Amino acid sequence: MYEFNPFTEQVAVRYFVGREDELTNFRTDLSGLRAKMPNHQFVAGVNGSGKTWYLAKLVEIAESEGFVAAMPTLDAQSLARGHVDSVMRAVVAAVAKRLDESLPLVDDWDKGAESTYFQHPRSTEVHSDRVRNDFETLARILAEANIAGAVICIDEGQRIDGRAMSALKNALQHVNSFLVVLSLRLVSDERGAATEGRLLLETKAVNEAEGDVGAARFYVNGVSLGPFSTDAEVDACIRRRLEDHTIDFLEDVISRISRLSGRVPKTIVNISNAVYDAAQKSKKSVADIAVLNSSFIGLHGAQFAAATTLVEGMAQSSRMALSALVQLRAPASATDIAQHLYPTVTPQLRVGLIDAVETGLTRICSPGAPCKKTDDKFEIATPVDAYALELALGSL
Repeated sequence: MYEFNPFTEQVAVRYFVGREDELTNFRTDLSGLRAKMPNHQFVAGVNGSGKTWYLAKLVEIAESEGFVAAMPTLDAQSLARGHVDSVMRAVVAAVAKRLDESLPLVDDWDKGAESTYFQHPRSTEVHSDRVRNDFETLARILAEANIAGAVICIDEGQRIDGRAMSALKNALQHVNSFLVVLSLRLVSDERGAATEGRLLLETKAVNEAEGDVGAARFYVNGVSLGPFSTDAEVDACIRRRLEDHTIDFLEDVISRISRLSGRVPKTIVNISNAVYDAAQKSKKSVADIAVLNSSFIGLHGAQFAAATTLVEGMAQSSRMALSALVQLRAPASATDIAQHLYPTVTPQLRVGLIDAVETGLTRICSPGAPCKKTDDKFEIATPVDAYALELALGSL
């Protein structure tokens, strides 16, 4: 009988690790909200960088410090009114939960046109004044309950309709009992996640909100989320989930997961999930390198097959050069690789070796191959490609 795999839980706050600087800043922002000076912000990162985990942690922190907190998720199929409705109903539900439903707020909201407390449900379009009125109503209810304010963490915020973004800004710039954190899933963070997030918001404001750039500037700060900064954070991420479970991971396995995942939180969990399952199926109490490798081939069979085919057709000299490139784990010139392979040869002999490395790797690193050449340096395309080549080359 298999025990529960802790890596199947994709969003579980009790497993949260890292992001200490960001969380410290958020706690400062809560002090601002308590002083009625909310600092609205966005959180930006590419898929898998841990934005939803981060928002869930913010909710936990806000609630632990006495605030109401809500975490609505925006629907890609909804338009402006649907997005505003999702946000506001989530806040209404969070306030009602905090008050132990002493006021029938959710039931009243769901009455739509028959609502007693709220104006927004009565309309079919977005009206900023009605949205503002409803937030003011909620602010009064919070004040009467001696609650300092509410934190609204909006997940999948890149989906937000620009008109909804504008309406929320128009309403909340006059109501200081709410702090909004908008999560943005980016296609690319090439220019930096905060920069890309700001550009995304401004584009929405210009194209969808009739040029209301204030709707973008409403979010004063941008928080960038990317891969973990250190292997220690990866180690903590994995070991936190392994606590109180019968299966452990070798230290070397965790180190290789860190390298293979590029320290991306979601990828760490996905790989660890496969490793844990494989250890269970093989009835091992410790996941070793053999378990990791079989899991990797199960996840990335196509890349492993391509790497194996590539390596099998190579001359020995080219195989040695490619193996050195994999071992260096960074972009390297033919000179760097020759130095790594033959550190003690004379300068005269090294010239010929450099030429041989250059010729061999240029032939191998063609378009579509797992390695590439940029300017005068060779590099492996992705961590997955690098590990597939390690397995194929037999260097593990």
